[in-house]
Amino acid sequence: TRLVRVVEDRPEEVRRVLQIGAVTHVIALHRVAGGRLRPVAEVPSLFLGPVLVEAVPEPLPRAYAVGGVRVAEGIPGLAALIDPAFDPRREIVLPEGRPVAAPEGFRGEARVVRESADRVRLDAQLSADGYVVLVDGHDPGWRVRVDGRPAPLLRANVAFRAVAVPAGRH
Repeated sequence: TRLVRVVEDRPEEVRRVLQIGAVTHVIALHRVAGGRLRPVAEVPSLFLGPVLVEAVPEPLPRAYAVGGVRVAEGIPGLAALIDPAFDPRREIVLPEGRPVAAPEGFRGEARVVRESADRVRLDAQLSADGYVVLVDGHDPGWRVRVDGRPAPLLRANVAFRAVAVPAGRH
């Protein structure tokens, strides 16, 4: 939310941040992202104008897989997310580690298969070693397991959860 506020006068960056956050729709009293979102509805309101509903084009799914990594923390991490050269469908930003170029032809899928208040189970398939991202708030208290074995929880794209995953189905 804070990053959207910082870039709100730069419509293309607003759209990009919403996509990275897996936001599908925005409800506001004004047009968001300078016309780069698709109008869905105008709902009468108690305010001076209607409530506007807009769809975000091509948002990332809640769970997805990537093969590449950029390394940046804090303000440089936020800047990396809005860098036009950053492709959120191929890479993530991690606060530490080493940069990794996404392997040529990398394919990865991830989906939520079960969820409860304290647990999320994902199914993932990766063509090469990579990362599975869950667009839920990162908290260091979360524990991660890959194929039943403990794995380090990573903070991806400044605010979300991720885990390194080897090639194959997990």
